[in-house]
Amino acid sequence: MHTTNQRHSLWLSLTALVMILFCTLSLFSCGKFISTCTKNNAEETTTGVQISSSKGTTPATDQGENSTSTAETGADTGTVGTDPLVNPSGTAIRSTVSVSATFTVNGGNHFFGYGGTETYQSTSSGSGVIYRLDETTGEAFIITNYHVIYSASASAGISDNIHVYVYGSESDAYAIPATYVGGSMAYDIAVLHVQKSELLASGFSKAAVFANSDEVYVGQNIIAVGNAEGNGIAVTSGIVNVDSEYINITLADQRTAGQMRLIRIDAAINPGNSGGGSFDQSGRLIGITNAKLVESDVDNVGYVIPSNIAAGVAQSIIDYCYGTQNKNAYRCIIGITVKASTSRAVFDDDTQEAIILEDVSVESVTDGSLADGVLASGDLLRAVTINGKKYEITRTFIVVDAMLSARVGDTVTFTIERNGETIEKSATIAQSGLTAVQ
Repeated sequence: MHTTNQRHSLWLSLTALVMILFCTLSLFSCGKFISTCTKNNAEETTTGVQISSSKGTTPATDQGENSTSTAETGADTGTVGTDPLVNPSGTAIRSTVSVSATFTVNGGNHFFGYGGTETYQSTSSGSGVIYRLDETTGEAFIITNYHVIYSASASAGISDNIHVYVYGSESDAYAIPATYVGGSMAYDIAVLHVQKSELLASGFSKAAVFANSDEVYVGQNIIAVGNAEGNGIAVTSGIVNVDSEYINITLADQRTAGQMRLIRIDAAINPGNSGGGSFDQSGRLIGITNAKLVESDVDNVGYVIPSNIAAGVAQSIIDYCYGTQNKNAYRCIIGITVKASTSRAVFDDDTQEAIILEDVSVESVTDGSLADGVLASGDLLRAVTINGKKYEITRTFIVVDAMLSARVGDTVTFTIERNGETIEKSATIAQSGLTAVQ
């Protein structure tokens, strides 16, 4: 395929090693980065909402690197249908592309420090999911992992030579040029833009239908689709093992510590799957593949970025980056710390699903923040409405995920229980309430 000689993986450690499922790298290229990654069972700070554990774990700070987003479950994500999807593999393949990114890497001096600096080309292979598609012109926005198109050892960091490939046309003769719109290293999400493509407009490719990842449940059947080993789009199957799990990770620059909330799956995923999708049995996207646990006595432990997060971050990138010099997503700073005051499992007789429900309460409010004078310590958060869309708060991460959809001028309304009374409290997002997420 469109790869060079030496396959190479990105590695992390999650108690052992977690591998960012990235790529095939060219000859003479060594590892893109070594990063430490540890399990964190409780907390994440994002979009200005701190989450703390009822078990007393120290919460992250309001200036944490990670943030999350909302799902549109198909809305504003491209041309999508509403009819039941029969073959999830066939549907998912139509929404998945292979991604190739070439970097210029400084290789050091020719001879004992003399003779000038040597450079060489390094090409990596990953995957992507079509977020939006104009089926007439073939113009598209594509989600991939940030680490697929970024190299810490490259001169420019971000690749300026990116191509995507559709299933069945994955040789160099069918390469589709793509450009980098923007991204977030903290989320490990990047967005690519294809100006127009006859291949994407041929009728085969479709924008992905996004599932609501808040509704993902343990034991749910899924398929993982991606450019495994850089050899073209392939499909594996498995189930959801954990619906929400936190890991600490060293990010793509090999220096920055971050934390991510991910879904754990056991479908086989391999180098090159990064940026591809995990889909439910209706062919709807539940998440973007980005990591794998690698340990001698552990098999098939993979991780995907929830679709709600991926969609929210991608939309933020498009809104704030496309057509501008800015390359960063933005998040809304609320200024609250929340915790699960109670947590319990319930069984749904209709769906036969076991799900976790939490009572989410405000632990503290930052002075001078958007929430100051609106929310108070002890408030139970039942729902949040942003721009007319209501999110029922049944898990702490729903508060976090919802906020990335907020834009300047939007009204955010919280439905809360305070002193036994259900009331609504509102605030308007100001420019000062946004911060870049790099």
